[in-house]
Amino acid sequence: MARIRPDETAVVVGAFGPFLKALRGIGALHFVLEKDPATLRPDEMEHFRPAESYPRIVPRAEVLLITGTTLVNDSLPGLIACARPEARVVLVGPTVPMLPDAFLDRRGMILGTVRVADAEALHEVLAQGGSGHHFLGKYAPRIVLAQD
Repeated sequence: MARIRPDETAVVVGAFGPFLKALRGIGALHFVLEKDPATLRPDEMEHFRPAESYPRIVPRAEVLLITGTTLVNDSLPGLIACARPEARVVLVGPTVPMLPDAFLDRRGMILGTVRVADAEALHEVLAQGGSGHHFLGKYAPRIVLAQD
């Protein structure tokens, strides 16, 4: 990932449970921009900021972790525009396309997604109500692309 240090400020766009747990574990100051606060656990609410507050929150980030869903709802350009030039920006999630030329021209950009290795098995897991921890790595290995 972005190797976040305890002395850095992170902004997470979207309620990424594993990222929030990791940030709590290292003690990093962090904020969660989210449209639906019900997606956060009670112990995560102190970090919650409404999604529309991004112009005030994103510039504070040394590391910006953004859900790939921002590509679908067209909020990614606004988020990137508010980021500090030196911020490390991580676009992550299964909705992130592996189109590095479209993203990696920005310094500090990291893409993280999955590659479906066994579509039938993945479909079966999802049909049974499974989630990422049931298929990540096994049927859909993680892929990370970063600019040197």
